[in-house]
Amino acid sequence: MDARWLVVGVGMLACMPLGLAKSPDEVVREYLEAGSRDDLEAARALVEERCHDTPVGRVAPARILGLPVKLSSLTVEPVEVGEERATVRYQAVGSIEQQDATAEFELFGQKTTVQIDDVSAEQIETSGTVDLTRVDGVWKVTCP
Repeated sequence: MDARWLVVGVGMLACMPLGLAKSPDEVVREYLEAGSRDDLEAARALVEERCHDTPVGRVAPARILGLPVKLSSLTVEPVEVGEERATVRYQAVGSIEQQDATAEFELFGQKTTVQIDDVSAEQIETSGTVDLTRVDGVWKVTCP
């Protein structure tokens, strides 16, 4: 193998992660969509590790009474993007429908569990901001 091709190949591999890096708004979109699907594993892959056992790790912005909100529309826009920190604003509309649900949420700092027979709500509107930090060159959702 010609050494020049090896150098070109290594150079291309070194540049690939830069082209594939997700922007803060892409990360927030994926995070909220994963939460909407109740896919906590996918959501936590986008969350800073120290935040996994916090409301951020449980994708609180995509849940009502601990139940996932099925998104019908989602808009995200960067508010502030720096070298190491970013804030993204989101606006979402969705619905929840669940039978024989167990809702878990924090109330006054205590984890609370409630048994609910049937829950149904449509056109739930929610908005807020999500903070991110850069970890090893990759944007991750972070907690306070």
